[in-house]
Amino acid sequence: MKQPFKFKINLFILGGLFIFNYPTLYAQEKNMTNHSYSPFYRPDVYRYCDSLQIDFSQEYLRLINPIRNTDKEITEMVKGYTVKADTLFSSICRIYDDSYQLTYTRITPQNGVLGKNYQHIQMYISPRINQEYPLHFTVRGKSKVNHNICNFNGYIEITHIFSSTENYPYNYMIGKYEFKEDSSQKGSGIFKGICSFDVKVDTINKIINLDEDFAIADGYNNRNYVGIWESYSRGTIKKCIWGDY
Repeated sequence: MKQPFKFKINLFILGGLFIFNYPTLYAQEKNMTNHSYSPFYRPDVYRYCDSLQIDFSQEYLRLINPIRNTDKEITEMVKGYTVKADTLFSSICRIYDDSYQLTYTRITPQNGVLGKNYQHIQMYISPRINQEYPLHFTVRGKSKVNHNICNFNGYIEITHIFSSTENYPYNYMIGKYEFKEDSSQKGSGIFKGICSFDVKVDTINKIINLDEDFAIADGYNNRNYVGIWESYSRGTIKKCIWGDY
């Protein structure tokens, strides 16, 4: 992140929500009853969330909503801007220079955790994204848990866009998502929750793009999805959190 406050908030949030810097390690552990293995018991996190709680999305929403008067909502101002949805939401990482020339491309599924045992989940979102109306996007992709892969279709809807000038200027989006897996496939269900994205807002060219300035830095977490997965067949609900880690 670009400035101390934001880095501190992201570090705190993601540690508390079972992801930050630990998805692969914890996904490989099958029995995590020992507090020393649980990121929930990192300092101070337990004060805000119950470790037995399944859905952390509203807590996450409260934490990322502006708490400083230096954050200005710009949602209405940018509704007519071009949103580079393929870079903002998809798993195809495209990095551009200041003149919008493509400099780097790679496929990067996002990593996360599923359920109380921290199963490793990978999420792939196709670059074939449609904008249905301003700030509402339909997406498709695949989820993978162990060797089980499911196709999904759904949407991402941006509800708020903020600009912050504290210490270092940056912009971020807050939204909600719902991804429905193919019910004919084994182990399928529905993902839903709260999402957030760090973005660049080009007011001259009227373009919104993913902010990739710190893409290779430790602690990079510019896209976060915090919510639940619900099984179609059993109705089981599990915590499910993923992002760029």
